[in-house]
Parts: sequence; C-alpha cells; structure tokens
Amino acid sequence: MDQVEAQRRAKEMDWSVVEDAGRGWRRVVASPLPKEIVELDSIKALIEAGIVVIAVGGGGIPVIDREW
Repeated sequence: MDQVEAQRRAKEMDWSVVEDAGRGWRRVVASPLPKEIVELDSIKALIEAGIVVIAVGGGGIPVIDREW
C-alpha cells in the first residue's frame, strides 16, 4: 500500500506499518513464539557430528505435528 493508506490504517486500525525497501508500505505483526522445535533430534545429531547448525532464526515455515 502507499504511505497515505498505511498511515490511515495505522491511525484508524492501530496497525504498525513500515516502509518496505522501496516497494511500498506494509503492516508488521509480531511472530508467535515457537511451542516446540520439531526437528530437535536432527539438530542435535548434526551438532554431535561436528556440523555447524543454524536453526530457529525466525521466518521459517510453520509446521504442525498431527500425531497420526
């Protein structure tokens, strides 16, 4: 959205908005805290094997454990 629309929504709807790298404006929302690290066993195995692991940095794809 453009700046005028973003500022209107920020005021009227109590949104937090930011300019998005020259692409217009967007609403920003807080990321939810993770409830569980589904891949924890795999991460531990990689660390124990001496591999540098980058994990839980945010922005990942949420997953659901359906316990079939």
